[in-house]
Amino acid sequence: MATYFGWDEELAGGQKDKFGKFKPGVTRVRFLTAPVVYDKTWDGVSKRAYSAFLFDFELKTARIYDVPVSVLAQIKANFAEHKVAPEGRDAYGYSVTRTGSGKEDTKYTVVESKKFMPIPEEFTDAKLAELRQELLDLRNGSSNEKTSVVLEPKPLASTAALDF
Repeated sequence: MATYFGWDEELAGGQKDKFGKFKPGVTRVRFLTAPVVYDKTWDGVSKRAYSAFLFDFELKTARIYDVPVSVLAQIKANFAEHKVAPEGRDAYGYSVTRTGSGKEDTKYTVVESKKFMPIPEEFTDAKLAELRQELLDLRNGSSNEKTSVVLEPKPLASTAALDF
């Protein structure tokens, strides 16, 4: 059974390379999978959370990101305007700018790329399906002290299907 590791923990067996985090400044990414919705419990408080495999252009690799609702809301608004799927082989990239620090003053701004940003050929439709299943399996995993996954994650048909 898969186990979710918190962002700040030391990870064993190469697991650290599977996870990404929006750091202060600009992160250029493409959604490889639509987000998976799951309930996350932190310090006894349960909340809805969203994870997706993103291609990080700086690192040139796919990573699992917990994607803030504010980022997804901006992408959903962009989809409503342009009707371009936010994930998959033919999607455009995004520049996500994180400012501030801490829970109260962190803000995210999302800008869609003006041009198509290709991902490596290794990310075939079959590979994207594997990543999607890996993400679902991970979010069905067991718990640790920091985070527990409760309820089965619900795959979304598309980022555009998000309901906030």
